[in-house]
Amino acid sequence: MTKGVLLFANNNEQVDYVKQAIFCAKRVKKYTNLDVTLVTDSSEQLEQYKFYTKYIDKIITVPKAIESQQKKFFDGESYIYATWKNFSRTTCYDITPYDQTLVIDTDFILGSSSILKCFDTPHDFLINRYAFDLIHRDKRQHSRTLSKQYKYSYVLGYCILFYKNRENKNIV
Repeated sequence: MTKGVLLFANNNEQVDYVKQAIFCAKRVKKYTNLDVTLVTDSSEQLEQYKFYTKYIDKIITVPKAIESQQKKFFDGESYIYATWKNFSRTTCYDITPYDQTLVIDTDFILGSSSILKCFDTPHDFLINRYAFDLIHRDKRQHSRTLSKQYKYSYVLGYCILFYKNRENKNIV
């Protein structure tokens, strides 16, 4: 069974996700030594980072998105609105070259090999419910209020592990 990490990096006018993905891949290699595949619509940007081949094993180029959305980004001091092109992430099951895939956000910073424990569980699908801000300003909650009457649970897609099988094809 092959194991690997899938990173999605589609640059916008404000954020160099390709550069961010290379940093993330460097951390993945340092702590897990897993193969890393970069999925991007900005592969031409890789030329300015010639060293990327040390950390990224495969590149999957996807077409530039016709659709996009605006997202509020926070840089630690102020907010900006910029284009967010994350629709290709929904294709992760179909495009992954691995039998066991860990999809992580490019701003997910590994600091140890503990993420490898995901592969040791009896579960073939895992997704995180909580995330912690590095400077402890914010703990992302697993439920939000739609109104005063209703709450709904949701999970955060910062880190997803799935094995290729029939059940997960319907989930991922």
